[in-house]
Amino acid sequence: MNRLSPFLKDYLQFVYHVNVQKAINIKNDLSGATRKLSVTQQAI
Repeated sequence: MNRLSPFLKDYLQFVYHVNVQKAINIKNDLSGATRKLSVTQQAI
C-alpha cells in the first residue's frame, strides 16, 4: 500500500484539478450564456 500511496496521491490531485477546471469552465459558460440572454432581451 505504501508503494501505491504517492501514485494515488498524485492521481487524486490530478483528478481534483481537472474537476476544478471543468467547474470553472462550466461557470464561465453559464455566465456567458446569461450575458447573451440579457443582451438578446434588451435587443427585443
